[in-house]
Amino acid sequence: MIKLKVKKITEDAILPTQAHKGDLFDVCSNKDMTINSFESTIVPLGIAMDIPEGYRVKVFSRSSLPLKKKIIVSNSVGIIDQQYKNELGLICHSLPNINDNGQLINNPVKIKKGDKIAQIQLEKIEDFEIEEVAELDTSNDRGGGFGSTGN
Repeated sequence: MIKLKVKKITEDAILPTQAHKGDLFDVCSNKDMTINSFESTIVPLGIAMDIPEGYRVKVFSRSSLPLKKKIIVSNSVGIIDQQYKNELGLICHSLPNINDNGQLINNPVKIKKGDKIAQIQLEKIEDFEIEEVAELDTSNDRGGGFGSTGN
């Protein structure tokens, strides 16, 4: 089994936890903070990782955050490379709310220290090379472009 070494940067940081075998690991905010609608900020996690060679860590929004707190991880899926050894922080963006008149309103979101803010996954990286070619094999191309198989 591969081990992901995690160091607490602050004494009270929370190590990533897994609710059930096979689940991704939850990571938690290490600071109380408020994010205004339309604002992006870094939410510190208070941990650093020693990612094994040949691996990377992917960071995903928790599925409930956009619905319940109107927060998303700004770059959709974050990537932590094996060489990065500093404190982890998530770039989070707060989405606006819409009032009864259809107007966008600022709805500050409060994040508490210890809130589960994202999920991480350790992923093996396959080495590959780039080869320039004059033509591509199109024998399996169905054509049509973006959205060609439906909504």
